Parts: sequence; C-alpha cells; structure tokens
Amino acid sequence: MRNLAAANTIANAEAIALLPALLREVLDRREAEGWRDISTAPKDGLIDIWVSNSDGTGRRICSCYYDHICDEWRTSSPALRLHCVKASCVTHWRPLPAPPSTPTTEASHDR
Repeated sequence: MRNLAAANTIANAEAIALLPALLREVLDRREAEGWRDISTAPKDGLIDIWVSNSDGTGRRICSCYYDHICDEWRTSSPALRLHCVKASCVTHWRPLPAPPSTPTTEASHDR
C-alpha cells in the first residue's frame, strides 16, 4: 500500500506541475478563437483590429473606431497621436475585453 500511495503522490505532483502550461494553452486558444472576419465588424463603436502583413505576421491595434469618410480604422496612442489604418489592410476584429470585475485600490482615482 505504501508503494501505491507514493506513486499516487508522485503522479499528483507531476499533474500539478503541468497545470500552468495547460492553463496557458487554454487561454491562448481562447484568445485566438475570439478573432472574427473583418467583414462582420461593427462600425459604430470601439473594437480591436488585426492588421496582417504580407509575410504572414501581423499586429493587434486596440480600441479602434471606423471612419466612414476615409474608409480607415483609427485609434489614438497613449501619446495622443492618431493612428490610421486603411480598411483594406485589416483582416480580423474582436470585441474589447471586459473590464476587471473589481477595481484595484491602487488604481482608484475616487479618493
């Protein structure tokens, strides 16, 4: 019985050690599944967009809105510079993530 208990303890420890990697994989897959074809994007609010490069790479641009007159997706950088991306360069979109469920006390500005 001791050998069986020891084997179970080792197996449990090995399984627990694998949990962070498994969780990361699940989160990565969930992140990738959230992207939708740009043809389905709403053009009346803020979304995140994906700009694909010709070499297969790309980048995410957060909190974008659509400019109907210029046919561009736009967003402002933290330095308040306007970034414009031609609509033809954008391949995917996703909704903005939900805000945190509880505000942190350090970030609170209501004091």
